[in-house]
Amino acid sequence: MQTTPDPPYSGPERRGWSTDPTAVEINTLHSRLSAQDKILLEMRDALVGHIAEERDIGPALRELVSLWRASKLLGVVATGLAAGVASIWAAYSWLREHGLRL
Repeated sequence: MQTTPDPPYSGPERRGWSTDPTAVEINTLHSRLSAQDKILLEMRDALVGHIAEERDIGPALRELVSLWRASKLLGVVATGLAAGVASIWAAYSWLREHGLRL
C-alpha cells in the first residue's frame, strides 16, 4: 500500500529549536559563552603584552629598586652623622659657655 505525502504546511513553524524553551536556553548560554571567550582572549592578549613589557623594563626596574634601597641606607648614615656632629657641637658649646677653653 502506497501513501501519498502530506501537502507542505504553509503556516508558521512551531516545531524545532526556535520555540523549544530548552533550545532557547542553550542558544542563550552559547552566546554568553562566546562573549566570555571573546573577553578572555582580550585579557590574554593584554597579559601577553604586559609580560613582554616586563621583560623590557625588568632590568631597569631592578636597578631603580636597588638605588632606592641604597638611598634609604644613605639616609640612615646621613641622619646618624648629623646627630653625631650636633652632639659634638652641643658639647663644645656647653664647655665654651662654662668657661673651659678648647
